[in-house]
Amino acid sequence: SIPKERMQVYFIDNEDYFKRKATLTDEEGNLFPDNDERAIFFAKGVIETVKKLNWSPNIIHVNGWLSSMLPLYLRNYYGNEPLFNKAKIVTSIYNQDFDGTLDSNMYKKVLFDGLENEQVKHLKKPTYVNLMKTAVDNS
Repeated sequence: SIPKERMQVYFIDNEDYFKRKATLTDEEGNLFPDNDERAIFFAKGVIETVKKLNWSPNIIHVNGWLSSMLPLYLRNYYGNEPLFNKAKIVTSIYNQDFDGTLDSNMYKKVLFDGLENEQVKHLKKPTYVNLMKTAVDNS
């Protein structure tokens, strides 16, 4: 917590996904091969944390492509959760893209969670632009 500001801070962590020196790319600038799974884990982890804390957010602000899966999961996988019924999702898009694509099987991983083909259509080619399209479609 930050007592002076009266603010609580929570971190989503996982030994396999986040305990490395670099965040999104290796020393040579190559995307980590598990970035798709990291994005899915992060989105579901944030939502599950909010549920456990029994918070009902008014506004959810999504920043950056690593959090781009959050609106998709919130609107679809967690769509019936009363805590999120009135939540508005705002997605900010920045000029922090990446070249190439994430794992080409990303959409299959999301379909495994019970989402529909139409909901993950952009993820069949998981480029930066398509990740952000997915976020915006669900914001």
